[in-house]
Amino acid sequence: MKVAVAVATLASLLVARELRAEPTRAPGLAFGSVAGEVTLGVASALSLTTYFLDQRSSAWGPDRARPKDLDFDAASDVMGGAGGVVWLVPFTYALEAAHLDAAGLDEPFARAARLPLMQAEALGFAAGATYALKRSFGRCRPRAWVDGRCAGGEYDAFPSGHTVTVSALAGVSLSLLVRSDGRMGARATSFALTEMAALSAAALRVLAGAHSTEDVAAGWLLGHGAGLAVGFVHPMEDVAPTGPAPTLGAVPTTFTIDGIF
Repeated sequence: MKVAVAVATLASLLVARELRAEPTRAPGLAFGSVAGEVTLGVASALSLTTYFLDQRSSAWGPDRARPKDLDFDAASDVMGGAGGVVWLVPFTYALEAAHLDAAGLDEPFARAARLPLMQAEALGFAAGATYALKRSFGRCRPRAWVDGRCAGGEYDAFPSGHTVTVSALAGVSLSLLVRSDGRMGARATSFALTEMAALSAAALRVLAGAHSTEDVAAGWLLGHGAGLAVGFVHPMEDVAPTGPAPTLGAVPTTFTIDGIF
């Protein structure tokens, strides 16, 4: 965790120095309008109502039983799920602001606030789809699988919610990265950070006995899909420097002599 924080902070500082006043592109409103943004936000919030669906139980068991590991479980709460969102959103926001500041915007943090909004929308859709699938499939968790039956009554294994959340953030970051112009150090760092968290969360949830491989794979795909979809409905807009143009050094004084000789 400390290493990831240090890398993200250093990268943002280096990129800000490197890209001063270089034009870039930034996400606009959903579907290019305020109405589109409001509609998307409302739809994202409404998708969370799938949480209230009745949980179904099924005979679909895990690929194999695994004991619950508290250490891996705690680590997965940091890298994925709500814990991962808590530290990833501020860092990706700071990296986006550094990218826009490098482009010469006077208020880069205000414009960068579009990113957390997109992330919240992606998380809403991803979580809503996750709850719907969990309630419908009713797959048993590996830690509850005993002698061919779900002894612990935990039928909400598929897909992995911890993996879905951070994968949605990675999908949003990827949607910006692939549509960026010029140098992309900050946005590449943002995607690398979120993708690292998504893959780590997936591995940790399996090791913790909370999920099977199929659960985390489905969560990874679902999260990335939601993040990319939300990202791409926000069209990219050209962002030109709004501050004074940088100077590379002293400009020599020149003299012109005009006359008839």
